[in-house]
Amino acid sequence: MAIVDRSGNLRDCETFWFEETTARGYPWRSARGVIGVRVHELLKYAYHHGVLVLAPENPEVLGKLELLWVRRGDRRHEDYNYRKSVFMSFAIEIAA
Repeated sequence: MAIVDRSGNLRDCETFWFEETTARGYPWRSARGVIGVRVHELLKYAYHHGVLVLAPENPEVLGKLELLWVRRGDRRHEDYNYRKSVFMSFAIEIAA
C-alpha cells in the first residue's frame, strides 16, 4: 500500500503479506479468515495514517502484471501460478 498526499508526494508505503493462504492444501475458510484479518490490518494502518480515500487496483491491471511477470520468467517456484491465482481471486472477492 502506498500513502500519497494531496500534492502527489509519497508519504509512506507498507507491504502486507498473505503467504500462508497461497499454500496448496490450505483450507479455504481459513484462508478467507487470514485474508480478512490482513485487510483489516491494512485498513487500520491506513486509518491511523490519515488516509481518507482508498483506491483498490483494477483487477485487469493485476492480471496484466501477472502476465508480465510470467513472461519475464519471475516464477521461481513450481506453485507460482497457483499462488498468484489464489491470492488474486481472494483479494478481489474480499475487496468487492
